[in-house]
Amino acid sequence: MPPPFNGATIDFGGRASNDTVSVQHTLRRGADLRMVWGGEWRRERVVSRPLYNTAEPLLIDFQRLFGNLEWHASSAVVLNAGAMAEHSSQSGSSLAPRLMANWHVTPSQTLRLGVSKAFRPPSTFEKSADVRYEVLGTLLQATNVSRGSVMPESVVATELGYLGDFSRLGLWLDVRVFDERIKGFVRPLNYALPPGTALLSNQSIDYVNAEDFSIHGLEYEFKWQPWSGAQLRLGQARVIIGSNDLGTRSAAAPLTTSVALMQKLPAGWDLTLLHHDGGTRNLLGFGNLSKMQRTDLRVANTQRIGPARVELALTLQNLGADYQDYDPRFLFRQRAFASLRVDH
Repeated sequence: MPPPFNGATIDFGGRASNDTVSVQHTLRRGADLRMVWGGEWRRERVVSRPLYNTAEPLLIDFQRLFGNLEWHASSAVVLNAGAMAEHSSQSGSSLAPRLMANWHVTPSQTLRLGVSKAFRPPSTFEKSADVRYEVLGTLLQATNVSRGSVMPESVVATELGYLGDFSRLGLWLDVRVFDERIKGFVRPLNYALPPGTALLSNQSIDYVNAEDFSIHGLEYEFKWQPWSGAQLRLGQARVIIGSNDLGTRSAAAPLTTSVALMQKLPAGWDLTLLHHDGGTRNLLGFGNLSKMQRTDLRVANTQRIGPARVELALTLQNLGADYQDYDPRFLFRQRAFASLRVDH
């Protein structure tokens, strides 16, 4: 909150509602061809004088039509093709196509190649924000005044993957190489209102399509059953963001790693140990985070009591040091909780 309002209590609340009608239909033509299609109408209604400087509701209507076709071209090749057409009363029309091919090289090995396009329309706040501080009819400051020119973000994603299922050896491997091209990434932009608009400051914030950049990387998950009742999982993701902006380049950690050990024990006991190393990243607006590492432990016992299956579990989260959870004011500390689950 800007000076001199520090310490003042100001209502930024409002009310929002969604009404949705959707329909979906699935068709099957033999064993090799299946299609699903449908549509949706949705209306979003937002009322908030503090955020939009009006007591009138802001209404945004969406109409969507989608379809997806799955075709088994042969015993080894499966093709998926689909698209979604959308119209927003706020942001106009868009078409998001998708194509994916899976080739079963052998019964235990599969290659996949896919390309898709998607859109994110700007939020109501990004499109229509109008946050003002007034006293007795005098405008002191307008911190957010959107000029309404922001348009949807878009991303074109291409991926190449490999799935190896070597169950007889107790091994599984899933690898994905990807490239994503983002256009029109939405960012806040500081700008000056006309001179004399506000008493304290004419500086305000708009939301604009400020940047195009790419994200590419490698993800893999390796699963292994080293002995009876055990499963060991190792997953890593390497990400490179191609941007001229330092904050964008460091928004994702270059390397993240997850290791999990799951062990079934006698008498219905289960043990899970999970370690995650999230690397160091920059969350826009909050500065650099310290390196995040977290270890969780879960012990559970499952028994049948009559017709019911009962699970009692104890979970210990973050056995290591506290770490920053998004906002610097929030730390994820050590936690412990018990749970009871009953399935009939």
